[in-house]
Amino acid sequence: MSNLKEIFDLISKDSVQPLENECDIEKILSIIDSIDSKLEFFKKLKKNRIESIANEVSKLENNKAKLQEVIKSTLIAIEQKSLTFPGVGKVGLRKVKGKWDILNEDDLLSFLKEELPKDDYERVVEHKPIIKKTELNNILTELQKRGKVPGCVKREDDRDSLSVSFEDGFKNDVEIDNDNDITVKNTEDNKAITEQGFDALEI
Repeated sequence: MSNLKEIFDLISKDSVQPLENECDIEKILSIIDSIDSKLEFFKKLKKNRIESIANEVSKLENNKAKLQEVIKSTLIAIEQKSLTFPGVGKVGLRKVKGKWDILNEDDLLSFLKEELPKDDYERVVEHKPIIKKTELNNILTELQKRGKVPGCVKREDDRDSLSVSFEDGFKNDVEIDNDNDITVKNTEDNKAITEQGFDALEI
């Protein structure tokens, strides 16, 4: 394999093909390491920008999985359990026990209840009461009117909630650079705001 482009071409293929030369696994390991670094970065950003970053994370994870399948098929093709690439890393095959997938939880629960002794059933199946907060709030509000609020709950004080919306076509003139420095473009609207003072702004 002469260049990295050929490795990236492997990702775009629908099927997984073994490498012609197992030494090229070393290059794939480098790519996977880069993917891991990007994944770590994007997963941190994901908390703040879920949707757009989730797409990038999914794409990277799919690419990583495809490359790992290429390595696996190569090891199987050359009948090797593991290969070591000094200074880079090591790859190896191992058997992983298959897990049970639940196709119908209700049917499974009925089956287990019928087939298992009570102790085994209770060890496998947990029964946790779930409190519906919306319904609970309504019930406690009614109980409060009758002076029957239990000491195990406490009501928060009423508070004001701010709603913010932007009109279609709104152009954001605030820029935040990589150092988190904030810059406001010097537009006519901003000049007017500066001249009037912030007290002129209504929120």
